[in-house]
Parts: sequence; structure tokens; C-alpha cells
Amino acid sequence: MLIGFIALIAIEWGNRTGKVAIGIGRAEDRGQGYGFEAMTLMLHFAFGELNLHRVGLDVIETNAAAIRLYERAGFHREGRIAEAVWRDGARCDVLLMGILARDWLSRGM
Repeated sequence: MLIGFIALIAIEWGNRTGKVAIGIGRAEDRGQGYGFEAMTLMLHFAFGELNLHRVGLDVIETNAAAIRLYERAGFHREGRIAEAVWRDGARCDVLLMGILARDWLSRGM
């Protein structure tokens, strides 16, 4: 059964950068470690196989579980886009996060 997706998108080969998008569909499948495992495998592929220098992502500031997952995987908060998303009747900021190859490799993942 498909529980989610992960994709490496917007690859800029000249800059050796890309963005990752991930989603786990059903609430009962979240918090089970699937997202972390998928992210770990994707970063291993991005840095080890594709030789990217940087991988980034965007996340809505209210998605605390996703932010914890990304920080656990080694991503750092790099910036914020103010009131970029309308969610649940309110404007939310989008956080920009990223990880560099050297930081990923130093984690020994």
C-alpha cells in the first residue's frame, strides 16, 4: 500500500542543488518513522549518487512534526517567507530549510 511520496525536484545541475518534497498521506501513518527513513534514503542518494552540494525544502511553519523530522535529518532553518500560505483560515509563513553535503556526510548517515 502506498503511504506517501518523496521526490527530488528543481535540480540545478550547474549549481549542484535540488529541493526535496515529501508527504505521508494518512494521519495514522505519520509518526511511524517512514518520513525519516525516506528522507535519509533520499539524502544518501542526493549527496552520494548525484553529488549534489545542497538540498533544500519549504515547510509551513505550523507543521511542527515535519520541522522536527527535517531538523533530525540535519536540515537547518535558513529563512522565512512571510504569510505565503493560506491554511485553516489564516495566513502562515513558510520556512526555508537546507542541508549541505558536508554536513550530511559529517553525520555519518
